Amino acid sequence: MMEIKKYYILRFLSRLVFFLPIFVIFLQENGLSLTEIMVLQSIYSIVYLLLQIPTGAFADLFGRNRSIQISTAFLVIGSFLYSIGKNFTGFLIAEIAWAFASAFFYGADEAFVYDILKSAGREKHYKKVKGKIFGIEQVSSAIAFAFGGWLASMYMRLPFQITVLFYVIAFFVSLTLRETKRKQRFYIERYVKQIKNSVVFISRKKELKFLIEYAVVFSGFSLAAFWLFQPYMRYIGIPIVQFGILFASFSLVGSLGSVYAHKVEKRLGRAQTLYFMAILLGLSLMFMASVSFIAGVLFIYFAYFAYGFSTPVISDYTNKLTPSDKRATVASVRGMAQELFSAVLLPFIGVIADIYSVQHALLVSGVVVAVTCLTMTMIFYTTRG
Repeated sequence: MMEIKKYYILRFLSRLVFFLPIFVIFLQENGLSLTEIMVLQSIYSIVYLLLQIPTGAFADLFGRNRSIQISTAFLVIGSFLYSIGKNFTGFLIAEIAWAFASAFFYGADEAFVYDILKSAGREKHYKKVKGKIFGIEQVSSAIAFAFGGWLASMYMRLPFQITVLFYVIAFFVSLTLRETKRKQRFYIERYVKQIKNSVVFISRKKELKFLIEYAVVFSGFSLAAFWLFQPYMRYIGIPIVQFGILFASFSLVGSLGSVYAHKVEKRLGRAQTLYFMAILLGLSLMFMASVSFIAGVLFIYFAYFAYGFSTPVISDYTNKLTPSDKRATVASVRGMAQELFSAVLLPFIGVIADIYSVQHALLVSGVVVAVTCLTMTMIFYTTRG
């Protein structure tokens, strides 16, 4: 299937984000405080949330391929604006462009792939194709990360410029995507009703509600920690040129956490697994806060493993508790809650880092995520009897 092969190429090119390992350092060198950097990410989350329903409607009404093409165009625009940006306002416009790119892409991508497979009578291969896409994205990210630090060591804007080049190629690839004809169209009343019914369903299912609340807190502090890793690595004396290789290895460890999650969970059981996740992430951040020499980088590996481990675990738990007719919408509600929580949390973590230090921000994040998630888990399983 030619469309699927073209989509593989598109995803490979779209994940060549060479600047990500030095992104925070780049913004700091352009005069932004950690608070301002976190505010940028907060605004991204808010814009993304506001765009989810209208971009979903656009994809269903005008075509998933059109939505993917617009998404790729915004990737080019956002990355280009970052490559020439020099202040908060310039970076804010770039971040909004990235939010548009994400909103137009997510949802449309999975629907596009599934419809192509279904039209060929091969929808049963969807999981296999999604797995291959995930593998391609991981390889692409590892390549970009590995070269990102090296490129930045020559010129800090070079990783952005190289990324723009590959995004332009990705855009032209996206223009060749062709979509199958569909009869079903988007009805906003039906969509809103589905969300409302799913929210009511979540509120009545105590365990599902608890798991979503746990996921929101866990993912929010994981994201906050991610934006602190780069300034922490610089603080403990790791040179920029090594950032790329290190982030590539972090991602590999995170992937291993995802791969082996089901084996560990099978041994521990649900409650103990949730305890394990909270303790591992919390202690990783707390130990990072207490170590001011290069060995502190080891705890970033543990944090990445914890986050990678949590992704399939939380997804599996929530899916098992949700009927098929509400599964996608419940996942969407969970994602929206995570974005909203992150939008509120990140600026506070940035303020702590600026007023006190990155170590203080890591310490607060580690203590709060561990105490909150452990307490939530303990209360739920204790009161459940």
